[in-house]
Amino acid sequence: MQLSQDQQYAQFVMAAQQGKLAPPKTDVQPKLNKQETIKHLKTTAEVQVKAMKEAQATMTAQPTGHEEQMKLVVDMMVSQCRSQDEIYFKTGE
Repeated sequence: MQLSQDQQYAQFVMAAQQGKLAPPKTDVQPKLNKQETIKHLKTTAEVQVKAMKEAQATMTAQPTGHEEQMKLVVDMMVSQCRSQDEIYFKTGE
């Protein structure tokens, strides 16, 4: 179905043309403040530094075979997911 043939879309366009749509709210307060942002950035940086130190510890020797390289890539991806999870659980975002 094309957009021009959609009944809901046609009604929306007609309402917009007639000026019946509600204007966007301009009095909405920001959800973040400076302290929360700084706290979130600090937590994120701490987790990332910790993850980088762990990654450096595991990469002491260069992988020689293809399977070892693939295992190293998978381990790094898992480490990144763990870091993101830790950030989420600490900050809620």
